[in-house]
Amino acid sequence: MTIEFGFNNIVVASSAEMAKEILQKHDAEFVGRPIPDTITAEKGYELAFPWLPTGTQWRKLRKICNTHMFTPQKLDSMQHLRQAVVKTMVQRVVDARERGEEIYIGGIVFSTTMEMLSRTVFSADMLDPGSDAMKELQVLNANIMVLEAKPNLSDYFPFLRPFDPQGIRRKIRASYDRLQELIDYIDQRIKCRSAGIR
Repeated sequence: MTIEFGFNNIVVASSAEMAKEILQKHDAEFVGRPIPDTITAEKGYELAFPWLPTGTQWRKLRKICNTHMFTPQKLDSMQHLRQAVVKTMVQRVVDARERGEEIYIGGIVFSTTMEMLSRTVFSADMLDPGSDAMKELQVLNANIMVLEAKPNLSDYFPFLRPFDPQGIRRKIRASYDRLQELIDYIDQRIKCRSAGIR
């Protein structure tokens, strides 16, 4: 069945058989998707893997990911990193309990995920889990997720995009800009470490 949301026609796969038909047999016809208005507030969004149209560039990136990141050998070689990060996370919970502090599981999971990413991608922990930068990164990430998930009139009525009637694009752009500043800070730390500066 189809549902109309504003100017968008949504096809609903209401059974496993229909989902298989769409995702396997007719995947080329259904591969495209509209880019939410909030995403367009980020600079260079059109180069990001999730929003690239299926084509040569998208296939190249997928091949790189499959060859260099998601092979069983690569994942096995990172097992010691995952174990070290989990051990650190458990120790943080134990230390907090011994000090009688409250434990915010969401914050611990987020900082553990960021630590795993930085160790996997940069071979080092770029941000201290308890640092102000990590806390700000967590707040920014949560804010971006909330704003991206918020129903936006501009997505259903594209002629409203220039007006940003709910102010969502304006709010999320501020978070994107600050996130870029933090990424630049991390990049600077990587360069300093490469040059032997701590």
